[in-house]
Amino acid sequence: MTDLFIGIYPYVVCALLLYALIVALRRYFVGALNPAEAPASKPSAPAFAVLRTILIAFVLSRALIWTVGYVGNALSGSLDTYLDNQLFIWTQWDAPHYLGIAENGYVTEGDARLHIVFYPLYPYLVRGLHAIFPFLSITAWAFIVSNAALLGAAYVLFRLAEGTYGSRCARRAVWLFLFCPTGMFFSIPYTESIFLLSTLLSVLSARKQRFLCALLFGALASFSRLPGAVCAVPLYYELIRAARRRGDGKARALLMSSLKCLPILSGFAAYMIINAVVTGNPFQFLIYQRGHWGQSAGSVFRTARYTAYYLVHPNVDWYRWGVWIPQSAFLLLSAVMLALSARRLNAPDLAYALMYENVVISPTMLISGPRYLCAMYPAHLILARIRRRWARALVYALLAALYIYCVWMYTVNRILL
Repeated sequence: MTDLFIGIYPYVVCALLLYALIVALRRYFVGALNPAEAPASKPSAPAFAVLRTILIAFVLSRALIWTVGYVGNALSGSLDTYLDNQLFIWTQWDAPHYLGIAENGYVTEGDARLHIVFYPLYPYLVRGLHAIFPFLSITAWAFIVSNAALLGAAYVLFRLAEGTYGSRCARRAVWLFLFCPTGMFFSIPYTESIFLLSTLLSVLSARKQRFLCALLFGALASFSRLPGAVCAVPLYYELIRAARRRGDGKARALLMSSLKCLPILSGFAAYMIINAVVTGNPFQFLIYQRGHWGQSAGSVFRTARYTAYYLVHPNVDWYRWGVWIPQSAFLLLSAVMLALSARRLNAPDLAYALMYENVVISPTMLISGPRYLCAMYPAHLILARIRRRWARALVYALLAALYIYCVWMYTVNRILL
């Protein structure tokens, strides 16, 4: 039975994603090349009401994360450890690397030389704020930046969802986002909040035909994480539509729009320049990723296959609970979600999700799939658009179980990556 699972699982995941991709490609290019008249803008909710909703959801979701950790540690007999080691618990795993860059910059000696694989926007922003306002520590600024960016991302997500799907869907999307299963990573010293904020600002700017802003924010996204370059997908769609409305031919619209998307890569180019200045090699981050973390270019099929294999035959037993169980669940659920919404989700959002998932899931020896997938903004839109009450109740119950599981793994077992 286990061998059957290992054999079938990657084919199921890839078949679902392939179906979604086939539908997405047709809808994406048909919609871009044959633009209809712009729909009437939907009524905008007052900013105060939106901010009130976001703040309520933010406070409740952060309190619940801490409470699950409190209850979990109380049940496991380690409550004193949990209460006495709050700073350590909320700065585990990759957080010390970002804090190290914020404090010392990129260095070339010791284990800290490996920090070059972590992108600069988030730690440089923390470093800059600390230099201007030194009365707060690097760590304090790291938490402030993460949570401020989280609130900003929630607001921009609301406006993006509102403009396309309406205010009711936007409110649900915000609640689902702030209560997402790996939501703790958006509030601690990780780059996820800054990445998502810059991504959403790029997508929203493109949708409003503010293309220079979309390029700027897209470049910032690619300066915070490599998948930031995927902002080019919704931007390309809107550029083609704008060109076609001006009367450009199809070939010209496709070509010129692709060229206009290139500045998004300037963020990644700046990161490569930092690699070259610090180490002498613009591709040094790839060498460290391959040599230290065992990561190189792969495929979704390969990732799904070894995820299924290590779920059954874990190389380290605790990896099964903290890595392979949540990763296998998120891979399958995201594939099902994209396949079911392929004909209903806005075409550029669907195309973004498929490209983003392929980029973040493909590397060899992926161990942070759930964290990466929760930063895929269309996922929250898809879940918010579930209409049938029984389906919504079922999905929300599953998300609640995943939420408790992931927070428990991170705060009690200290093993979610």
